[in-house]
Amino acid sequence: KNFQGFSKPKKVDFSKFIIEPDFNFGIVSNEIDLGLSPYVGYKVWKELYLGGGATYFYSGFRNIPFQLSNGSTVYANANWHTFGGGVFAQYNIWKGFFARTRFEVLHRVMDDFYDGNVTVTLNPQSNSYQVNIPKVQATIPACLVGVGYNLLRSKNFFFPILVSYNVLYSVTNK
Repeated sequence: KNFQGFSKPKKVDFSKFIIEPDFNFGIVSNEIDLGLSPYVGYKVWKELYLGGGATYFYSGFRNIPFQLSNGSTVYANANWHTFGGGVFAQYNIWKGFFARTRFEVLHRVMDDFYDGNVTVTLNPQSNSYQVNIPKVQATIPACLVGVGYNLLRSKNFFFPILVSYNVLYSVTNK
């Protein structure tokens, strides 16, 4: 056998990576939405990329009105936190157009102010009302299948416009 000694480590070929920054920010009356869901993919064959990422979304609700039995109204705040991650396969079809499948599992912790189980109690010491909103937790899988177009496309960094359908919707929607 021929002795080869130490070989130089292979350099990472960054031209085979795609980076998709996914963020959201929205403000409407008494609500704020913030989120970050970056995904990174690697070219495994021709125009096929496989990758994964993590997700965190926050929704904050302010001044939610609750009607008391005496006709007066009290206001409360509520929050939703969603976090998780997933994997995807993307095939670049032609000049920015692509097809994608993404499987993810998200966990959500919510103040359930839509349910009728919200209670309002009077604190006799401070003579103020306290709103007790029950928390609900759910783990939700999704398998999104769709097509899209890459806006502001460079070779490795882009902002996609994507239309997709959750094929698990009938299973996960109550």
